[in-house]
Amino acid sequence: MDEEISEGTSTLDDEWVKAGDASLGSSSINTSKNESSSISDGGSPAGMESEGRGAKWGRLLGVLNRPDPNSYEWDHLFNLRSQSILRNDCRQLAKKINNTKSVPELESFFTLYCKMRSIDYQRNNGWMEIYERLVRVPMATDQLFHIFYAVTTKFVPRDTRKNSAIYDLFRLILQYHDPAVCSKLETLKCAPLNYAKEWFNTVFASHMDEGPCHVLWTHYFERGDPFLIFFMGLVLVVNSREEILNYPIDEKEKLGTFIEGLARNLTEEDVADFVDLAVFYSQRTPQCIKEARYLPSYDFHCMIFGANLLDEFNEVSLSKLICFPISNQELMRRERSGDSAIRYFIVDCRKTDLYRRGNVPGSFSLDCQLMVDAPDQFAIGVNSLKKYKSDQRPDDHYCFIGYGDELDDQHMIMVVAKLLAEGTPHVCVLDGGFKSLHGYLSSIHQLGKLHAHDPTICELCGGHGQHGHQTTGVLSLVSRLSKVVVSKGSTMKGKMTEMVNSRSMPEGITMHVSAKDRHGKKYRKSSQQVFSIDGESSEDELPHSSSVYTLKGEEKEKLLLASFMSQAEVIDSFECRELIGDKQLPAHIALTRTHMHILRDCVDQPGYATTTARLLLSTVYNVTCRKKIPEVLTFKFGYETEIGEPTITSIHRFYIPMAGECAKAVKTAIYAIRPLPNEGKEETRPTSTGAGLENFSL
Repeated sequence: MDEEISEGTSTLDDEWVKAGDASLGSSSINTSKNESSSISDGGSPAGMESEGRGAKWGRLLGVLNRPDPNSYEWDHLFNLRSQSILRNDCRQLAKKINNTKSVPELESFFTLYCKMRSIDYQRNNGWMEIYERLVRVPMATDQLFHIFYAVTTKFVPRDTRKNSAIYDLFRLILQYHDPAVCSKLETLKCAPLNYAKEWFNTVFASHMDEGPCHVLWTHYFERGDPFLIFFMGLVLVVNSREEILNYPIDEKEKLGTFIEGLARNLTEEDVADFVDLAVFYSQRTPQCIKEARYLPSYDFHCMIFGANLLDEFNEVSLSKLICFPISNQELMRRERSGDSAIRYFIVDCRKTDLYRRGNVPGSFSLDCQLMVDAPDQFAIGVNSLKKYKSDQRPDDHYCFIGYGDELDDQHMIMVVAKLLAEGTPHVCVLDGGFKSLHGYLSSIHQLGKLHAHDPTICELCGGHGQHGHQTTGVLSLVSRLSKVVVSKGSTMKGKMTEMVNSRSMPEGITMHVSAKDRHGKKYRKSSQQVFSIDGESSEDELPHSSSVYTLKGEEKEKLLLASFMSQAEVIDSFECRELIGDKQLPAHIALTRTHMHILRDCVDQPGYATTTARLLLSTVYNVTCRKKIPEVLTFKFGYETEIGEPTITSIHRFYIPMAGECAKAVKTAIYAIRPLPNEGKEETRPTSTGAGLENFSL
């Protein structure tokens, strides 16, 4: 019966197992306390202390007075996919516990456990080691089952395989407290998987003697914090810091085994101090790992210990995190609490002008973009920061606040990576950056907690007056695009200026058309181009006036967009957003031979739109785009007086993803409506429109 059984469906008769199934019945449970007193404790005295330990574990785990596990309705069939593997492992376990439990009893125990959790058995998952430690403590069989169930579901991570999130989380914890050791282990390619897997799988049972293991479990269950096992592992690694940093490179293959076996050195007397150290490190680590409600994107508890929630939880990769993220709630709570174990030294990495418009009180301004644009100035800032922190706030933890955007925060990430490479401990970033913090404070009407915050000039407040409660924490599309382009610095500005100037007409050449060639309006006496790039004027300087050609009687009529665009008269159309004040309204521009139609999308009825304006192409006075945001086109409609004075009748501004194509189509349509020159007469085309098209090719 001791021969190995290959993986697959068992070919043995299950009748011999059903005798073990009866061992979980009520009759055996009633007498199990007496029977358990004969179990050998492997050299440990089986006195009142051991008996009290089982009861204490049951109380700490909240499983006292649980119903008989056999009351669970199951099919009593031993037909797990890995049943033969389970049976073979039960034989090995029976030998280790001196056959105090028979193989049928053990197989019934684990089969019922698997059926209750709707999972299959997997070899080397730590169950056998945990059961071996539990069974040596006298307790009733049903109590043993409930304690085993609680330990394996509350304190053992649900996934300990390669690439599991537990190893990334342990790396983040180790890096937070000792980045030098973390870097050394990564250099030697000794990942947490190489030494911590059995710690998590067996709750240290496989690498500790029975006595210290039982004492450790008592402390662990009493604390009730499943994440404490990560900090127990941290204590083992940090306390062997010198050995790890000086470990010979030519023996790096043995480093994982060395670290894995560190727990064997613990005695029963050492356990209390060991756990206290773990609690110490836990309290000095960002609490976001335990507060899923504050960081829903990183629900660490569900990610690490969630049981049977794989279909309900979308796991986030922790391997991409450069350091710990903390929540807005934790940052503000730590700032309010004077007796907190953690105080944050806040480094605001945004531009100086944004910092001055609103910041967290007591924060240090460090424009991280200077790391690239002005390295010498940046070095001075970093040195000042380090000196101030070491002199005034040496025990505070670093908390970096960025914009809250992956693109804009690249320089901040570079600074954080540099600090970690230098071995600087206790470095974290605010999840979502200042944008998220602003949104959080706005949602609870506490924007007044920000220093020097003025809602009238704060771009995140969206220009909603002095209260700013309508803030969503998201920049407007135009502001967002503007910020991205501006971040490129003066280089882009210089290139665009050079390209625009290179396309201008030579000095001294002025080209005209005769007055009779004018179509739809008087001869334009001003030299302003129809199509141009507006590089300096602010958008706020341009008035927003409704068009005199706005439809009065039909402006509320809803049109089917697809039907309207398919009309033969429509020669081109462009999807866009009409910019009115701080609003962005989904719209479409449709061009016919003689008119420009502005169709505003019906938000409540997708696919439909209302015609808000129909404007003559012959009244297009000026079309400009912004240097910084070429996708934003401003159309001015009007005419010139007899003396050449411009009269603007309406202005419409749009954000058009295909702005260049739109400008080209408008220009082509304008040229198409011009009359042909009289035969035999020379005509010189005006320069303004042609130059404008070249500008839009940018």
